[in-house]
Amino acid sequence: MQQLEQHEQQRVVGRPFPKGTSGNPRGRPDSYRYREVVAALTAEMGGEDQLTATQRFAIDQIARLKARGGKRDPVRTANAIAKLMKLLFMERNREQRQVGPFEHLSALASQ
Repeated sequence: MQQLEQHEQQRVVGRPFPKGTSGNPRGRPDSYRYREVVAALTAEMGGEDQLTATQRFAIDQIARLKARGGKRDPVRTANAIAKLMKLLFMERNREQRQVGPFEHLSALASQ
């Protein structure tokens, strides 16, 4: 009985942390950020069934880099993400155009 009373007195109601301090100092887990980025990029590209192997690879690498957060070297991380995003959208544009290997020559010949 005495232990129960001590426990209730020690129990804090409300927020036990000072204002402006996080209750979870490490923040959300990296896996949450990874899943969030993958879901957003996959939706942007038209869904999981629309992705090529190259696009899946680029999305995976972007999500891994963003989940890590670039804490050690933010400039290098930002540059790597930018290059992967360029690869991702170049692949998407290539699929949308469906240009054959010699179609660009016919445009030159007509000039």
